[in-house]
Amino acid sequence: MDFSSGWAVAPWLTAAVLALVWMRWQVGPPAVRSRQRVLWVLRGCILAALVAIGLNPVHVAVTPGAVHRPEIHVLLDASQSMLLGSPESRWAEGTALLRDALAKSPDRADVHVHRFGQRLVPVDVTAFLAGGDLARPDDADTQLATAFRQLAGRLGREAPASVVVISDGQVRDPAALDDMAALWRRLRVPVHVVPVGRAAVGGDVAIVAAVAPAKVRKQSQVDINVFLRSFGFAGQRTELQLQALDENGALRRTIRTLPVTLQDGVQTLTLNFRTEPDMKRLRLHIPPAARDLAPANNDFPLEMEVDRTKIRVLVVDGSGASVIPVGQFAADASDDADTPYAPLRDALLADPDVQVTVYVVPTGGTVPRRVVSRETAHLNPAFPQTAAELLAYDAIILSDVPRAALNDEALGWIEEWIGKRGGGLVMAGGPRSFGAGAWAGSPLERLLPVELLGGNDWETTPTTPEPAGSELHPIWRLFEDERATRTALRILPEASGRNNWVRVKPQSGTLLADQKPETGAATPPLLAVGAYGRGRTAALATSLSAAWAPRFTRTWGEGDNRHFAKFARNLIYWATETSGIGRRRLVATTDKRFYRPGETVAIAAQAFDEAADRTSRYRVVASLEPRQLGSADLPPCPVKWPAGRPRPAGESGVLAGWGDEIELQLDPQTKDYFLTLPLVEALAGAQTGQAFKLELTAYQGQTQVDSSSTDVQILSDPFEQQNPLPNREFLTALARATGGRELTDAKSLADVLADVSTAESPSTVRRTPLWSRGSILGILLALLAAEWFWRRWHGLA
Repeated sequence: MDFSSGWAVAPWLTAAVLALVWMRWQVGPPAVRSRQRVLWVLRGCILAALVAIGLNPVHVAVTPGAVHRPEIHVLLDASQSMLLGSPESRWAEGTALLRDALAKSPDRADVHVHRFGQRLVPVDVTAFLAGGDLARPDDADTQLATAFRQLAGRLGREAPASVVVISDGQVRDPAALDDMAALWRRLRVPVHVVPVGRAAVGGDVAIVAAVAPAKVRKQSQVDINVFLRSFGFAGQRTELQLQALDENGALRRTIRTLPVTLQDGVQTLTLNFRTEPDMKRLRLHIPPAARDLAPANNDFPLEMEVDRTKIRVLVVDGSGASVIPVGQFAADASDDADTPYAPLRDALLADPDVQVTVYVVPTGGTVPRRVVSRETAHLNPAFPQTAAELLAYDAIILSDVPRAALNDEALGWIEEWIGKRGGGLVMAGGPRSFGAGAWAGSPLERLLPVELLGGNDWETTPTTPEPAGSELHPIWRLFEDERATRTALRILPEASGRNNWVRVKPQSGTLLADQKPETGAATPPLLAVGAYGRGRTAALATSLSAAWAPRFTRTWGEGDNRHFAKFARNLIYWATETSGIGRRRLVATTDKRFYRPGETVAIAAQAFDEAADRTSRYRVVASLEPRQLGSADLPPCPVKWPAGRPRPAGESGVLAGWGDEIELQLDPQTKDYFLTLPLVEALAGAQTGQAFKLELTAYQGQTQVDSSSTDVQILSDPFEQQNPLPNREFLTALARATGGRELTDAKSLADVLADVSTAESPSTVRRTPLWSRGSILGILLALLAAEWFWRRWHGLA
């Protein structure tokens, strides 16, 4: 309260008081009835109020001026390289240092925190200080120059006091440092840097991606394309391991290892292995080196589903077995256990995933007839009469079968089946097989991996088989232990006879050599394998029939024929590895196994009618499905809608959607269906890879005829993961170019945040005289009214 203005009215107040005293003296004492205390109290209060108003006190209210704290902007690197580091990641190191510095500087500047990588994103500082976790750094690039430009566009009229960059220094275009620094030099804003990550020691080895089929056949050879990136370990030796895991993810055993010499950058490796029935959860693993910055990326999980579709084998035996007449059938397997084909048939049927149909060509006959069993008694005993019947099988074994047993039409079906539909062909020897069976010059010779002699090539001289080559082919893998397998191979029985060939064709392989027991001289091989188109073929110079190889088929084992049985099943599994498409009405392929972002997926499909002939009568559509349908958070579809293809009503946009159907185009001349799908230029979420399923369906009208699916793998190589080492030199140069400092701990950062000059605006003063207050005037009027009413009440007015 200010009374300074009261001195101006003090003389007048004094004169007024003296005048009242003089008047009281002139009037004399008051009447007796007016001497009432209440009246005196009211009049005293009125007088006091008048005196107070007369003194004119003033109420002074002072509002302090606002304190202006300059801004400091902190840029926190949120790129993928910040996840590197051991035992603490660079991201954990940087966020902990920033949180500690903010807590140590309560009287700090106005601090704004931003994440940067591919884009600049603000961070809630209050929530961050309260212990809130920041989102995981997942940007695939560190575009510091772009972040600087975006930050400059968000500044107000005043430049910030400084900018702080917390990063490992691995930025895009570090050579453009002068351009980055020029903006802040012009604004006279220093850029301080906080380098995180250990100094440039060690390196990183990472399994970036792997391409493997999602579904495989049992005992099939599988190739896995592995993309390995390393930095800092060039020339060092390591090994790539393929491990089998149990249901809980624990290591069960190591299936295969591949020695690797590391190179800086990305290198592509191929690891092959043979599948097993209980194999599902797998893992690729690189043992971490002592100075590996990120051991976590040395593992890559894989899942494969074993296709348990029955393998259907057609066995044709011409070694002279009799045919069970129509209307009769074998009650059980022992009824024809003594037949020449029985050991081969029973060996294959011992596998529950193999079905066998046997045809025999009787001695002196040329027409194959089905061996009637209880399961096949209702079927036509004649050899398949159409291509569709033949294509229902996965492989055919011709054991001691003459050329006259199959007509030219059937041979044409077999060539189509093997070459274009992926079937398997095995021809075994005998006095009516190969050249002795007049197969030389036939269409079937083109399929075989050997060149045939033009006459009787059968000889009955006993021969001793011996596996060729230092590495065992999958056909010979009788046991998991290679030593046990080689022990079993050393007791291979002699063959009673063999067919001779001109030679093994180029690009084919020799798996079984032959030595003359008396001289040891090498002769043409006993077993050769090769490929024809999409299919596989094998030629065995000795017989699979017990009539000509009784010891091989009945006694090669441990008191039984278990070794022969395993060999026969291995032979069929190898021959049928590519036969999965043989029975399909729709066959689809893509032009590559894996793609890069921005490339185009080219799809080709062929459709077949009931007679297994190519047709163009179907409508074929493709739909896109994510690899994991059960995932709650599906990734964006990485495929653009192909130009020129009609879209479903109401849909628009650049990208195709999961489940969208895209109709394939038809070439009426070749009857080929085709479609090209452009891929996005970059994967969402900075992923290094993404896989999706391409589901193709053939319709005749509204009826679904068949469907086929294939996996498409997209592999990316983000810039952010190409060099794992921090670049402190760049950060130091950036600070020096802008007049900033290199900060190495939370205390030095806290000092920067707090060491700023604050400005305070002038205080606001508000002066309010007492007489201008309505409450004071109201009290005075109330006192005057009370005094008047009191006098009226007592008759003094």
